Amino acid sequence: MKAKIFFLAVVLGVATPGFGQSFNVDVGDPNSPYGVPADVYAAGAGQSGTWNAVNAGAFNVPLSDLAGGATGVTLSNSGGGGDFDDNNGGTTGDDEALMDDLQDVGGAGMLATWTFSGLANGSYTVYTYAWAPDSAGYVSEVSVAGSPDPSQFIGGGWPGGHSQGTTYALHTVDVVDGTIAVSIETNSGFGSVNGFQLVGEAGEPCPWDLDGNGDVGILDLLALLAAWGTDPGGPPDFNGDGDVGILDLLTLLANWGACP
Repeated sequence: MKAKIFFLAVVLGVATPGFGQSFNVDVGDPNSPYGVPADVYAAGAGQSGTWNAVNAGAFNVPLSDLAGGATGVTLSNSGGGGDFDDNNGGTTGDDEALMDDLQDVGGAGMLATWTFSGLANGSYTVYTYAWAPDSAGYVSEVSVAGSPDPSQFIGGGWPGGHSQGTTYALHTVDVVDGTIAVSIETNSGFGSVNGFQLVGEAGEPCPWDLDGNGDVGILDLLALLAAWGTDPGGPPDFNGDGDVGILDLLTLLANWGACP
């Protein structure tokens, strides 16, 4: 029995994507004079929490969730130029920390693609900050692969706070393969990538997904079998009778496949 309990702990302790994940990302040199926004800073999405500092050369950088906890999600960039910063006269405090350091995408027609990987499948809202602190005439075009929302042009003078179309683009997307790819192309002047906010929508309850990867499958079955005959005080005792048994097994099998 000890072996079974140990196996259950291992299965459930595996770092896997969680459904409804959300992230804050500040793109640019974290050693620039502007630093990283404070955890209380909610920006355009109204979402406070830990800000991940990621530079332009990002490749499979692990991301922390809003509470600062480790996740299985990574962020990579391909294309565009390096880190850049400029002290805009209008920004202050956390706005300055997010917006005044960035990736310089390059001149007209240059493209950078930022990819989130390891996400749980589900619905997400993507805020892409693509504002140039050094010129109101610089415009970036932002698109998200698979989103029903069209590409959006971002640029203009600092409006005194965040505004869609000026400081950020807003896209919704349904993730089916664990990834979100955001492309930023320079429309005029030089393109910018200041950061991202990813807002994951919590899906319907899926208690049969014991390992939290958004899918009821073999690892969940093995976890149930490892707990057979015990009273875990919750899943995988799905019927709450104080014993993991045949009825719980049948329930898991009836919900096999992707969570709703």
